[in-house]
Amino acid sequence: MSDKSQCYPTIEMMARNIGCSSKSVERHIKELADKKMILVSQGKNNTYSLSNYLHCHPYLLMSEKTHEVIGSVRKQVNERELTLWIQGMVKRDEYKSYIDQLQRLNERRLPIDKFAEKEILESYAQFLKAEMTKRFPSDVNG
Repeated sequence: MSDKSQCYPTIEMMARNIGCSSKSVERHIKELADKKMILVSQGKNNTYSLSNYLHCHPYLLMSEKTHEVIGSVRKQVNERELTLWIQGMVKRDEYKSYIDQLQRLNERRLPIDKFAEKEILESYAQFLKAEMTKRFPSDVNG
């Protein structure tokens, strides 16, 4: 995409460039489009563009907060176990609840919602730390 606002690679080209099947690329594009992280215009060649509001997108905000929290313990716990634990966490109802709260704020896009966004993300970080302590008690607490 470079510095342009749109791109139009073929599914096959994307698959070749990232080393996976065309079906995998199609599945991931659908997931990104469903989450409104990218916009897809159907045509002879699909055109892909990024959402104008990625800076406040709920999934990106949650991802950043998750990486911030796990970054503080990454060297203290087994990387594979941590990855599996995070994969399980993002499937939990609590995670979905935080996403829903952020999504509602994102839909309104009012400047005063920055405080509420920060509170939701901090609450999520506290939840994640508490759950991490349960899962990795001796590793996280020394």
